[in-house]
Amino acid sequence: MTDKGASGAKGLGVIGWARWIWRTLTSMRTALILLFLLAVGAIPGSFLPQNVVSVDQVATYYQEHPDLAPWLDRFYLFDVFSS
Repeated sequence: MTDKGASGAKGLGVIGWARWIWRTLTSMRTALILLFLLAVGAIPGSFLPQNVVSVDQVATYYQEHPDLAPWLDRFYLFDVFSS
Protein backbone atom coordinates (compact mmCIF):
# COMPACT_ATOMS: atom_id res chain seq x y z
CA MET A 1 0.00 0.00 0.00
CA THR A 2 1.20 3.48 -0.83
CA ASP A 3 0.40 6.58 1.15
CA LYS A 4 -1.26 9.05 -1.22
CA GLY A 5 -1.11 11.91 1.29
CA ALA A 6 2.68 11.90 1.42
CA SER A 7 3.27 11.60 -2.32
CA GLY A 8 0.46 13.97 -3.39
CA ALA A 9 1.60 17.00 -1.38
CA LYS A 10 3.22 19.40 -3.84
CA GLY A 11 2.72 22.78 -2.18
CA LEU A 12 0.75 25.70 -3.53
CA GLY A 13 1.92 25.67 -7.12
CA VAL A 14 1.88 28.61 -9.49
CA ILE A 15 -1.90 29.13 -9.36
CA GLY A 16 -1.89 28.97 -5.58
CA TRP A 17 0.89 31.53 -5.29
CA ALA A 18 -0.81 33.84 -7.79
CA ARG A 19 -4.07 33.59 -5.86
CA TRP A 20 -2.27 34.31 -2.56
CA ILE A 21 -0.47 37.34 -4.02
CA TRP A 22 -3.72 38.71 -5.48
CA ARG A 23 -5.61 38.27 -2.19
CA THR A 24 -2.78 39.94 -0.28
CA LEU A 25 -2.61 42.92 -2.64
CA THR A 26 -6.37 43.44 -2.62
CA SER A 27 -6.86 43.05 1.13
CA MET A 28 -8.00 45.87 3.40
CA ARG A 29 -4.90 45.40 5.55
CA THR A 30 -2.65 46.23 2.59
CA ALA A 31 -4.75 49.29 1.75
CA LEU A 32 -4.50 50.58 5.33
CA ILE A 33 -0.75 50.01 5.46
CA LEU A 34 -0.26 51.91 2.19
CA LEU A 35 -2.44 54.79 3.42
CA PHE A 36 -0.44 54.94 6.65
CA LEU A 37 2.84 55.04 4.70
CA LEU A 38 1.45 57.83 2.53
CA ALA A 39 0.52 59.83 5.62
CA VAL A 40 3.97 59.29 7.15
CA GLY A 41 5.58 60.37 3.88
CA ALA A 42 3.62 63.64 3.92
CA ILE A 43 4.87 64.66 7.38
CA PRO A 44 8.16 66.26 6.18
CA GLY A 45 6.19 68.40 3.73
CA SER A 46 4.19 69.80 6.61
CA PHE A 47 7.21 70.91 8.63
CA LEU A 48 9.68 71.93 5.94
CA PRO A 49 9.23 74.74 3.39
CA GLN A 50 8.34 73.49 -0.09
CA ASN A 51 9.76 74.69 -3.40
CA VAL A 52 6.29 74.59 -4.95
CA VAL A 53 4.88 77.03 -2.39
CA SER A 54 7.79 79.41 -1.74
CA VAL A 55 11.30 79.24 -3.13
CA ASP A 56 12.23 82.19 -0.89
CA GLN A 57 11.45 80.24 2.28
CA VAL A 58 13.60 77.34 1.06
CA ALA A 59 16.46 79.76 0.38
CA THR A 60 16.03 81.19 3.88
CA TYR A 61 16.15 77.66 5.30
CA TYR A 62 19.43 77.09 3.41
CA GLN A 63 20.88 80.23 5.01
CA GLU A 64 19.72 79.33 8.53
CA HIS A 65 20.75 75.65 8.33
CA PRO A 66 23.72 75.41 5.92
CA ASP A 67 24.77 71.92 7.06
CA LEU A 68 21.35 70.28 7.23
CA ALA A 69 19.66 71.77 4.15
CA PRO A 70 21.81 70.00 1.50
CA TRP A 71 21.07 66.64 3.13
CA LEU A 72 17.36 67.34 3.18
CA ASP A 73 17.53 68.37 -0.46
CA ARG A 74 19.29 65.10 -1.38
CA PHE A 75 16.23 63.23 -0.12
CA TYR A 76 13.90 65.69 -1.94
CA LEU A 77 12.27 66.79 1.30
CA PHE A 78 11.78 70.30 -0.08
CA ASP A 79 9.78 68.79 -2.96
CA VAL A 80 7.39 66.47 -1.12
CA PHE A 81 4.22 67.93 -2.63
CA SER A 82 5.49 68.60 -6.16
CA SER A 83 4.28 66.35 -8.92
